[in-house]
Amino acid sequence: MCAASSCWTTSAICPRRSRSCRRLLDLDADPEAVVDALSADAGPDAPWWPRRPGNGFRGRSTSRSLPLRVVLGQQVSLKAARTHARRIVTAYGQPVTDTNGGLTHVFPAIEHLAEIDPAHLAFPKSRQRSLITLIGAMADGEVVLDAGCDWNRAREQLLALPGIGPWTAEVIAMRGLGDPDAFPVSDLGVRLAAKQLGLPEDASSAHRAQRSVATVAVVRHPALVDGPRSCGRTNGRRRRSDGSAAISNRRQSGRVS
Repeated sequence: MCAASSCWTTSAICPRRSRSCRRLLDLDADPEAVVDALSADAGPDAPWWPRRPGNGFRGRSTSRSLPLRVVLGQQVSLKAARTHARRIVTAYGQPVTDTNGGLTHVFPAIEHLAEIDPAHLAFPKSRQRSLITLIGAMADGEVVLDAGCDWNRAREQLLALPGIGPWTAEVIAMRGLGDPDAFPVSDLGVRLAAKQLGLPEDASSAHRAQRSVATVAVVRHPALVDGPRSCGRTNGRRRRSDGSAAISNRRQSGRVS
């Protein structure tokens, strides 16, 4: 059964799951609008053009855990980000029985993290403050990151929090809120991929309204020297989850990109 048919069938049983499925597969995207935006500066022979134009942006998360996971991934390796998330999930998540897989816990709801113990946050105090502040703001409704929220307002709310800069806000807008024009301009993985494909530095300006899709088309291009990437991270072991080089683990303070 194709994905679209599966989601259509599910919609009659569970509307919430259907909405999540449609967001995950980007089934509500307008393929023609995507093609028009991506072909603004060149035809389908452009080096960054996806093999299947109009695919949209796959993999958008509907979970309220995504903003927290993005903050956990600021300027650390992918392995470290997973370790930080695992500690929190093990301490506060609901245990589940998964006899056919390796799932042990469900990521805790925001409300269950309101009184999180800093002992479970084994990273610099500046980032602890960022995560705890974000949790509190989401729990109190000061920051609204739900499906259907105002994207620009969400950016403003995020950027007002300590330790959250443009990279974090744009990745959340791209992967969590579904903004088709979100663009993490400072992401090293994106910049390196664009350079390898011979794109000019101002190439993104030609694709406004669909820069999320254009970004995915670039970082997942099969012609990249070290293989396709995903936004916010690279395949190399020496890359941080925010795309910056993982040279050291020096403490960061203030805002991050």
